[in-house]
Amino acid sequence: MADEKNTPHKLLKLSEVCQRTTLSRAVVNGLRRSGDFPCAVKVAAKRIAFVEAEIDQWIADRVERNRVEIGDGGAD
Repeated sequence: MADEKNTPHKLLKLSEVCQRTTLSRAVVNGLRRSGDFPCAVKVAAKRIAFVEAEIDQWIADRVERNRVEIGDGGAD
């Protein structure tokens, strides 16, 4: 497995995160406040961004959790 410290990170703007997750800014910010969303990275005095890999993992975790909660819908 590659060393994460040597892996380049792509940063996403909040608007891109909202588009990828289909969540509004308000919902993303609420999830951030409750600790249920990846932390933002402060990239400038008035700018934050999110690490793409962390957002992708959050989405994958949500999909997996949903599939487990509702079952796979397959044969018994």
